[in-house]
Amino acid sequence: MKKLLIACIAVIFSCSAMAQNTKTDTMRKMSDTTTNGVVKIDGKMMTMMNGQTMPMTQSMTMSDGTIVMTDGTVKWKNGKTTMLKEGYCVKMDGQVEKMPMKKGM
Repeated sequence: MKKLLIACIAVIFSCSAMAQNTKTDTMRKMSDTTTNGVVKIDGKMMTMMNGQTMPMTQSMTMSDGTIVMTDGTVKWKNGKTTMLKEGYCVKMDGQVEKMPMKKGM
């Protein structure tokens, strides 16, 4: 009976380890690759500063004059306005890049 109980506990722990939150994994991976900027994840704007990712609470002006709003609207320094696509990041210098996503997201 003890062996069965130990085996069940081991299965539960291994299953919970496999059921990690992919959103958290994505944000952690993005924090590792891009230090400062904003990114759109699951339709929500997130701020990445010094390796920490948190919800974007106010508009940000990048060093080149580009403004990124909390709804994902980007007002470029040349006056054009676009919507940031899912998985894309605007760095603090105004550069846009696609963030690396893990397979199966």
